[in-house]
Amino acid sequence: MQRGNDTINGWTIDLLKIEENDVLLEVGISNGSTLNRIVNNTRVGKIWGLDLSNEMIKEAKKKNKKYIEDGFVELHKGNIISLPYTDSVFDKVLSVHTLYFWTDINQGFSEIHRVLKPGGKLFLSITINHKWKKCEGQKALIYYTQTR
Repeated sequence: MQRGNDTINGWTIDLLKIEENDVLLEVGISNGSTLNRIVNNTRVGKIWGLDLSNEMIKEAKKKNKKYIEDGFVELHKGNIISLPYTDSVFDKVLSVHTLYFWTDINQGFSEIHRVLKPGGKLFLSITINHKWKKCEGQKALIYYTQTR
């Protein structure tokens, strides 16, 4: 999955326009490659990573061991519908190809809104096809982009 996402992950990182000392959250870290890429190529303050899979957390810990030890990366097992973070902590949240797996899209967007600082931004990269047009996710995304 990660190899197939390299291009879209790169686009998403570029769109983030990471500033020095930004505090980021990546939802759905896979093996931690995107976290690693961000820390290697920017002056991010800190980046947290969240994934449902123990195996992905384990791989991401191996890949980012130095950055974890240096305090730039912190990883958690968790779910988008109940983020294990305090309110208003992140400048930017990114997620690539995870929306399809959210069990409650409205709650996921509410949680992201809760953990973003005022003026914070969500960077959600998805592939839209004919199935998406019938999806509740489209309605939720339109609602949250219009009201936030």
